[in-house]
Amino acid sequence: MKSDNLIILSIFLIFGILSCTNSNPSQKETKAESKQVIEVEQEASDLDSSKLINTALLYKEKTYRNLEAALAEPDKVIKLGLYTQKLNEIPEYIDTFRYINSLGLSWNNLSYLPGELRNLKYLQTIHLTDNKFSHFPEVLLECRQLKELLLSRNQISSLPEDIDRMKNLQALDIKENNISVWPAGIFNMRKLEVLSLEKNNLTFVPSQIAMLESLKKLNIGYNQISELPEELFSLNLERLTLSGCPMSREYVEYIREAMPDTQIEF
Repeated sequence: MKSDNLIILSIFLIFGILSCTNSNPSQKETKAESKQVIEVEQEASDLDSSKLINTALLYKEKTYRNLEAALAEPDKVIKLGLYTQKLNEIPEYIDTFRYINSLGLSWNNLSYLPGELRNLKYLQTIHLTDNKFSHFPEVLLECRQLKELLLSRNQISSLPEDIDRMKNLQALDIKENNISVWPAGIFNMRKLEVLSLEKNNLTFVPSQIAMLESLKKLNIGYNQISELPEELFSLNLERLTLSGCPMSREYVEYIREAMPDTQIEF
């Protein structure tokens, strides 16, 4: 009798262990998402709000044009513009400028960004147009306050699937690269207002595009896109650029009728 009870107890213990180890995957995902939200909120609460400048007012801030001048007063640097300086790399001490909101690095020879960039907690805009990037600089995924990212005219062939880690991004310009696949995460970027994918290697637009409820301007010109998903017509776009796409004028007129309040460029 005792041995029978022990067998029954053992079975219950085994089932208990299995139920713990094989928990619902969706529950795990929900917990992971909740943890990420908590981390973002905690990070935001740790910021000095007086150092996080309204992006519409950033133009009023002084722009430091070289590292020497910036290093002389690092805590005053809000905007650092190192455009057209033939830079091959960004120094690791970039995080010395801890209050940077805007970083301009376009028209250089950069192919990677240092990991220290993740320490720039106030970074809201970064311009990397016309450099030598062949891979998306993934350190940017850790820049939680980033709102504007310009990466046009590089040689990037893919975007990270978890690009939606940049939850505050409002403008993404990655035209004139070699993108052929839409990353799944891009459709979770609910604050995205401007998306430019002109002159890439795209052949279609996924129906999930309708999930980008804040999108105002979409540029997919000069891709091999011949038709659009009906779901896209539900978006309240201000402008849709289709120039250079292999579409008939009759089809473009059909799009105009389906989106009467949208400026269609073809």
